[in-house]
Amino acid sequence: MHRTTRALRSAAVTTAVCALTGGLAAAVPQAAQAAQPTTTAPPARTSTTATPATPATPATPATPATPATSLRAAFDNNAIRDAVAVRGPAAGIDGAGGGLPSAELDRAGWTRGSKITVNGTAYTRADVPPGAPDNVVAAGQTVAVSGSGDALGFLATAANGPVSGTGSVTYTDGTTSPYTLTVDDWAGKADGGTAVTVPHRLDAAGRATAAGRLSAVTVPLDRTRTVASVTLPGTGGSGSGSGTAAIPSLHVFDIAVRNTAQAPNGQFWTGSWATSYGVALPIHQTPADWTRQTLRMVVHPNTTGGTARIRFANTFATAPVTLGHVTLATQRAKGEPEPTQTPVPLTFAGAQSTTLAAGAEVYSDPVTFPVTAGTSLMVSVYLPGPVTLAPMHPMAMSTSFTSSRLGGDHTMDTTGSGFPGTFAFWTLLSGVDVTTAEDIGTTVALGDSQTDCGRTEVDGNERWTDYYAADVNSHGQVTGVLNEGLSATRLLTDSAVNGPSALNRLERDVFSQPGVRTLVLYDGINDIALDGSSTASLEQGVRTIAAQARQRGIRVVVATIPPFSGYDHYSDAKDTVRQQFNAYIRTTSDVDGRTDFDLATRDPDMPAQLLAGYYDPGYDHLHLTPLATKKVADTLAAGHDGPSPARRRPRTSPATGRRTSSPATARGT
Repeated sequence: MHRTTRALRSAAVTTAVCALTGGLAAAVPQAAQAAQPTTTAPPARTSTTATPATPATPATPATPATPATSLRAAFDNNAIRDAVAVRGPAAGIDGAGGGLPSAELDRAGWTRGSKITVNGTAYTRADVPPGAPDNVVAAGQTVAVSGSGDALGFLATAANGPVSGTGSVTYTDGTTSPYTLTVDDWAGKADGGTAVTVPHRLDAAGRATAAGRLSAVTVPLDRTRTVASVTLPGTGGSGSGSGTAAIPSLHVFDIAVRNTAQAPNGQFWTGSWATSYGVALPIHQTPADWTRQTLRMVVHPNTTGGTARIRFANTFATAPVTLGHVTLATQRAKGEPEPTQTPVPLTFAGAQSTTLAAGAEVYSDPVTFPVTAGTSLMVSVYLPGPVTLAPMHPMAMSTSFTSSRLGGDHTMDTTGSGFPGTFAFWTLLSGVDVTTAEDIGTTVALGDSQTDCGRTEVDGNERWTDYYAADVNSHGQVTGVLNEGLSATRLLTDSAVNGPSALNRLERDVFSQPGVRTLVLYDGINDIALDGSSTASLEQGVRTIAAQARQRGIRVVVATIPPFSGYDHYSDAKDTVRQQFNAYIRTTSDVDGRTDFDLATRDPDMPAQLLAGYYDPGYDHLHLTPLATKKVADTLAAGHDGPSPARRRPRTSPATGRRTSSPATARGT
C-alpha cells in the first residue's frame, strides 16, 4: 500500500513535540480528595465529579493516631478457607461465613506465600492455613509499609457492594497525604481491576456458588518521598449488620509500593512496545491446546535502548501458564521467521522457566540487547503446556509464527524450518521496556481500533502511533510511545466480548506502564455509533479519566473524533453528538491539550465524511487508511491545538539519587 513521505519541517516538529511532552510539577501529586470515609460510594472510574482533581502537596507533618503495626499482625478476618461450614459474625468476606475456596486459588497459581505481580505491583498471599485470619477489614488501622515509587497497591476485595473510603499515607519525613480507595464487590464481574477470579464462592455451609474474585487497585504516591506507614480507610464493621441489613466491608490482603521505572545502573525504564488484552480465549487449533509448542511473536518497538526487559501477562486467564524458555532476537525480514542473529535467552529471577499465575504478569531479568526503534523484534516462547485458555489481542496486524503442537522447544532456532504455521494475534506477551540514560518518560495512546490498527496492512507498521513515534524519534528521542488500542472497545462501557472500557483499562494499560507522563486519548466513536451515547456522558468520561490521570501527574491530550458518514451505523443524530463532543474537546479546560484529528481528516466540502483516500470505500467509511494515520500522527506531532510549550523538570535517578533534566511527556472500531 502506498505510504506518504514525511513533509514536516524540523524546527516545527521539534517545537510541537516539546509542546506535547511538556510541563509537570517536580513531585508526582497525590489524590486530592479528602472527603469523609463512605462505604457506599460508587467506584471512582464512574465518578460524577464535575472538574478534575487538582494535584495536592503533602500536608504538614503529622503523627499517626495509632502506632503502625505490620499488616499481618492486623489480620482480623478469614476469607480463604476449605469447603467446610464456619460460624461467627466476623467469619468470612461477607460477615456471614462466605469465603473463597483455598483449593481453587491454589489451582489458579495463587498459592500460600506466593508473590504475584499484577499491573506492575508485586503482592503476596499470606502464608497462613485455610481458615486462619488472612486479611484485615479496613477500619482506620495504621500499618507499616516501606518503599518509594509512583503508586501504592492494595490486594483487596469488598463485600455487600463496592466500597470507597479515604485513608492516608505517612512518609518518613513526617508528611502525610490523603488517598481515596475504591474496590469492587467480590461477587462482581471481572473487569480492569480484577487480580484473579476463581470459579466459585463458598457460603457459610461450604456450598459452592458463583464466581468470586480479588482486585488489585492502586492510589498515587509522591515518588520523591519514602513511605513509612498507611492508614486504612475507616470503612468499619465486619461485613454483617444486625437484622437483615448488610454492611459493606473492605478487606485488604496485602499492600505494596510500585516502582515500574527503576532500572539498573542509574538509568530509567521507558516503554518501547506494549499491547492490551481485553479477554482470554480458548486455543483455536486441534487438539485445542498449546502443548510442547513454540510461539515466535513479532513486535515493532518505538523506543531505542541498550538494555531490555520483556513483560508477559496472563490477564483474565483462569489457570497458570508456564513459560519453559524465552528468547529475544531481531527479525531478518518482514513476514519471515528467521532472526538476524542467534536468539538471546531471557531469564526470570535467574531461572530459564517461570510460571504465571492466573491474572498475573512477570518481567524478565534485564538483558543487554540493542533495541532499535522501527526494527522489529521476535520474542520466542516455549510452552510445555497444556495451555487451553490465554489472553489474546486479536488485531495484531503482524504475522507471528508457531511450531507444530508437540514440536518442542524452537526458541533458539536461527532458521524458519521449525515454524511451519503462522498466526495474526498476540498472546501472553504484553510489553517491551528499554533503558534510557535520560528520564524521557512514556506516552501512552489509549483507544479503540482506530488506535489499535485502523485500516492498515499486515506487517506494514502503519498505525498512527508508529508514524508518531517515527516523527518524534527523527527529531531526537524525547518520549517512549506505547499503543494501548483495543479493537471494538468503548470509552464508557465494558464488553464481555471485547474487553473493558477505557475507564476500566486505565490501571493496567496506562498507570502501570513505566514512567508514563502523557496519555493521548482517542476514543468514543463506538459509544456514539454503536451505543448511542449522549454528549454529556462522553464529556463526563473524559473528565473522569483526566481527573484520575492528573492525580498521578500524567498529562492528558484528547483527540477529536473524525467523521463517519457512509458507515453502516451512521445517522445525522449521532453525527450531531460527535460534533458536540468535538466542540467540548476543542474548548474544555478539563484536559491539558487537544489534537484535532477531525479537522485533519474530514472532507472540507462535506465535513460529515472523511476525505477521499483516508478511508477504504470497499471496507467502510470509518477506519483510517495509512494515508490518514500518517496525517493524524503528523497533526499530533505538529502540536495543532496542543498543550502549551514544554518546561523541562528535574528528575531523580532511583538508583543514584542524581538529578537529571528531561522533558515531561506530555465492525466496531
